[in-house]
Amino acid sequence: MTEWRASGALARALLVSGVGLALALVLGRPVAVVLVAPLVVMGAAGLLNKPRERPLVLPGTTYPVLHEGQGTTSRLEIEPADETEFVTRVAAQAEHVALRPVSGVLGHLVDRPRPLHISPRRWGQRRIGEEKVALFSRWAGYRWGPVAFVGREVSVLPTAAAYDATAAAPQPISPIGCGAAARATARSSPRSVRTTRATGCDGSTGASRCGPARCTWCPPGRRRTPPCS
Repeated sequence: MTEWRASGALARALLVSGVGLALALVLGRPVAVVLVAPLVVMGAAGLLNKPRERPLVLPGTTYPVLHEGQGTTSRLEIEPADETEFVTRVAAQAEHVALRPVSGVLGHLVDRPRPLHISPRRWGQRRIGEEKVALFSRWAGYRWGPVAFVGREVSVLPTAAAYDATAAAPQPISPIGCGAAARATARSSPRSVRTTRATGCDGSTGASRCGPARCTWCPPGRRRTPPCS
């Protein structure tokens, strides 16, 4: 594991405040002391709140087995937590695994933890919880990490689709069977009703209203002829 080290914020605060105080003494400019006074306060507060114990960080997830689309949470346990003020987490992007926040970047105060939500979207063995964690002391004076954690393997089970017996049967348009007959009817009969020529019982011809089904035409009182073509 790593040790607590001075952060960049503390180093910059001490450097700028030292330069400002030196200029104030050399040039006799008291205004420089006023300008760097906030940085002096921040640097002093950071030095006084230096952590003295190495923290123990234990990441963990809630469930070892999930189904597709289900989610779990990744949380951190920090001991001791009284010397830590802020936590920064950056989760690795894994294939077929959704994160919330989507970017995988999360920051929160120690006393107000926020979980990292993880949801596998495809069945199989998935590694979740890979992330880097960094801790900051009070006034951001010292930093611990970032430290990489390898995460854990979880088993993701497939989700079975629900069977609905009341659903309508599909009617696909296929190159054979009913699909071919439907296309042939559509080509030969662009409209539901069309006019054809039929031969009557006495050999005369006339107009007949024919639809998709076969029909006949015959004058009233005459014997019906075979269906028209």
